[in-house]
Amino acid sequence: MVLEDAAHAFGAEYRGAKIGSCCYSDMAILSFHAVKHITTGEGGMVTTNNESYYKKLLMFRTHGITRDPSLLSNKTEGPWYYEMQSLGFNYRLTDFQSALGIQQLRKLDQFIAARRRIVTLYKAAFKNLSGLTMLNENETIAKSAWHIFPIMVRTKRRAKFELLRQAGIGVNVHYLPVYLQPYYQGLGYLPGLCPIAEKYYSQTITLPLYPKMSDAEVQYVIDQVKKVVADG
Repeated sequence: MVLEDAAHAFGAEYRGAKIGSCCYSDMAILSFHAVKHITTGEGGMVTTNNESYYKKLLMFRTHGITRDPSLLSNKTEGPWYYEMQSLGFNYRLTDFQSALGIQQLRKLDQFIAARRRIVTLYKAAFKNLSGLTMLNENETIAKSAWHIFPIMVRTKRRAKFELLRQAGIGVNVHYLPVYLQPYYQGLGYLPGLCPIAEKYYSQTITLPLYPKMSDAEVQYVIDQVKKVVADG
């Protein structure tokens, strides 16, 4: 079974197919947290093209309960009857969250276009900036939805991070490799397991990126990054 963790990829494409269409997987998991491409405030969605998985998901999100007469073990009770047939949870979005999500979904393309436009400005500005590298995107294979825009600095990452914060820019770092979290350390996972991920983590800084960023805000970020990186 293939499960796609597509929490950061809604609106992206891979080999011409939209992420979430499950062309290459059994199920895809999407996040609608407040900072994602569309939001319902919190929560998310699971997509699948498999009818059997779909029916199981419907029960799983609702305490393992069904009211479908064709699925009931005891068919002699009245119309009020329902059964808990498996262990499930309360994973339902509220109606007003769903209404918000439907409206947001209609704006997804324009949100993605706005993000890509800002990324284009960042890439052009930092293309020849010494001491800074960016992630490559091969658009013949995949088109990123650009949930975040990370840059990599070769030296003094913390000092540069703090200078950018002092300049009023809401930079962040995404992400500490999960096996370096205390919980997984307690299970015996040790540093060095994924050296490329660890090297990336040691150098990365995430720049602001959201659809309503103005050109002036984008230019301010660019100017400050250039200043900080140029200062060494």
